[in-house]
Amino acid sequence: MVSNLAEQKLYAGQKTEKLRLLQVTDRREGGYLVWECRCDCGNVVYVSSKKLRRRTVTNCGCMPSPGKHNQNLTGKKVGLLTVEYLTDQRDREGKKLWHLTCACGGEAFMNTADVNRSKKAHCGCQTTHNRVDLRGVRKGQLTVQYHTDKRTKQGSVIWLCTCECGNEVEVSESALVHGNRVSCGCKKEEAQKMIVHRKHCINGTCIERLGQKPARKDNKSGVCGVCEKPNRKYEAVIGLKGRTYHLGTYSTIEEATQARLHAVEEMHMPIIRSYLEEKEKTQDQMKNEGI
Repeated sequence: MVSNLAEQKLYAGQKTEKLRLLQVTDRREGGYLVWECRCDCGNVVYVSSKKLRRRTVTNCGCMPSPGKHNQNLTGKKVGLLTVEYLTDQRDREGKKLWHLTCACGGEAFMNTADVNRSKKAHCGCQTTHNRVDLRGVRKGQLTVQYHTDKRTKQGSVIWLCTCECGNEVEVSESALVHGNRVSCGCKKEEAQKMIVHRKHCINGTCIERLGQKPARKDNKSGVCGVCEKPNRKYEAVIGLKGRTYHLGTYSTIEEATQARLHAVEEMHMPIIRSYLEEKEKTQDQMKNEGI
């Protein structure tokens, strides 16, 4: 058997699959001689000697060979998956998807290349975290009851859990294993209520957020409520009761800082003084009552 394609001799009358070589022509294709060939169906085609030697063309086109995009994969097994049929669905690259069924009863979709590469061996039922039995396990305020038939997009099993407050909640196995969920949500609500109680609010304004605060790390001016503009000017702002008030734009940081301090004295300090006075009265009343 000749291994070098250049040494493989072609001659008139030679048969290559469905093509019979008739005669060599004066034409060339990519530097290779072109042969006149007759197909078994009767058609005459012209094929280069390179394609004839490599058998990339074996007929006139009456019987297209099953290329990688025309493979019939029906019945092929990939791990626990079995290819059922080619769907009309397409992936992001526009490739058609095959429908596969899993031994567990689930389903999966893959294109031809992924099936041949065995990209998936199951529908997601055999991942490591899905083999953990969490029944009866306690995670924070949650007690795991049983797994459902539902799964997350990543294939994690969803478990039904009961919370100490009496609510039922569905939580993914991944969240339970890694401790990302420890309640039905009631714990978060309680924490938020505690935060509110720890803060002191007057007319919708939090006392702890008033006055001169440290500037944010991303504030180039270094002064709270004063920011440097792209035109190298400085804007002063102040917040109160959920609203932001613009105090003006100034040429120097000193002017903007003074405007901010003046606004703090006029808008924030009266509320702070009122709170401190009320707090002092309450403390004096408690002392008088012996509390």
